[in-house]
Amino acid sequence: MDLARRQDLPIRGVTFTLSEKSIMYKTIRRIFEQRRVKIKEIGPLIHQLNALKAEYTDEGKLKVRTEGVKIHDDYADSFALACQAISMEGQWHFVKLGKDLQRNMFG
Repeated sequence: MDLARRQDLPIRGVTFTLSEKSIMYKTIRRIFEQRRVKIKEIGPLIHQLNALKAEYTDEGKLKVRTEGVKIHDDYADSFALACQAISMEGQWHFVKLGKDLQRNMFG
């Protein structure tokens, strides 16, 4: 994030609080229901999405977690961020990575 900010890229950090994840995963559900996204390849993302278990807290917030010790939700959380971008048209910016930034970020 620091590197992108130094290059004046329009980004913001996301802290994965219960409230933030609740909003993001409700957005995933809505976007699937609206048929605004399709997943063509069965892979780690599908496996993680299938492993998610949802329940509501006493405050009415959606709590999403994976079931099982060996299952992570990194792909699912990344997908949730992408769905947030889809749902917030005009508020998110997509940046094509130049070779230097791509190398600095990903090696």
